[in-house]
Amino acid sequence: MQDELSVRQAAIRLRLAGQSIESICRTLKRSRVWFHKWWQRYLESGPEGLYDLTRGNHQVVNRTPPHVERAVISIRRRLAARATPQTRYSQIGAAQIRAELETPGDSPLPSLRTIRRIITRAGLSCPPLRLSPRITRNEYPGPQARDSNHLHQVDVVGPRYLKGDSTRYYFLVCKDVFDQSIYMEFVDSRSMDGVLGFLVHAWQHLGLPEKAQFDNGREFCGFGYTACFLSRVIRLCLRLGIELVSAQGTVRILGQSFKVGKRLKYQYVKVTIYTKYQKLKVYYKGKLIKEFSYPLPKR
Repeated sequence: MQDELSVRQAAIRLRLAGQSIESICRTLKRSRVWFHKWWQRYLESGPEGLYDLTRGNHQVVNRTPPHVERAVISIRRRLAARATPQTRYSQIGAAQIRAELETPGDSPLPSLRTIRRIITRAGLSCPPLRLSPRITRNEYPGPQARDSNHLHQVDVVGPRYLKGDSTRYYFLVCKDVFDQSIYMEFVDSRSMDGVLGFLVHAWQHLGLPEKAQFDNGREFCGFGYTACFLSRVIRLCLRLGIELVSAQGTVRILGQSFKVGKRLKYQYVKVTIYTKYQKLKVYYKGKLIKEFSYPLPKR
């Protein structure tokens, strides 16, 4: 092939140099018909015309019709955009595209492998998504929200650090459990004053809840010796009429545990401290089930 191509190129060079057709054919030992064939090819296609043309069948029998390819690409782009409520959580793979093609009644339908090849040629394919192993989670006993502002969960996330900065930063988060509304502040301190200011801003933004659920962070119950008394956060909730809920699943108040019986294991109970009578009362489903003496320490 390379030798024949070199002969054709040599014939064109000699002709362009002004030699006659007879002398070119005599030098290269080729016929006049051969020369005119490749000279015509050269005039029509340039140097690329000197290469042999394929003798294969140019008609692909099983070629997908162009309108089907356009439909596959259009459906893929529409599903991947997730712009409508119907497509927001829908699948976008070949099976879903084929199901979409069945609706208008297009026939014949392309196979799943053909649809994948069309998507790949159009540059619309994406690598497979590998999900992380699902972590088994046990249901934690706690109150159930029935409406907006029925139950708020308050938590502190941190500390977090910025690159090149040793300052400790915290996220104060208040979430409505029912409608998932969130109020959040980014602060550099978890002092009691900062938490109180955050709660005021959060409840001004979300509304006043019936119940507030806190974790056992010191910023809510106080640091050091002050943890033995009712913190200002607890007093603010009591002042506003918000019912305090334990997030630990056990009857544990200010570092002290109170036994209520094994029959209430994993059940949600309500604990109330009556400072006037120095009593601690435990309620289950609105009924008083236990009462403990709770002497308050004297300053």
